Amino acid sequence: MTREQTTSKQKSAWSFFYLPLIVGLVIGAAVASATDHWWWVTVGAVVGAAVGEVGRRVKLRPPAE
Repeated sequence: MTREQTTSKQKSAWSFFYLPLIVGLVIGAAVASATDHWWWVTVGAVVGAAVGEVGRRVKLRPPAE
């Protein structure tokens, strides 16, 4: 049986979308627990996902001619 290899596409998806999303969730949860406002978790998740998507699009943009 062979081991599954992580493709560059999978690695790119992890580092440019999921990592900022998780960081945003952690920061949002920390702020939410400090302020007793649950909606900070949502704000953190949305901002983290937006940062990840912008990073992914910038990296995958074709070079300018």
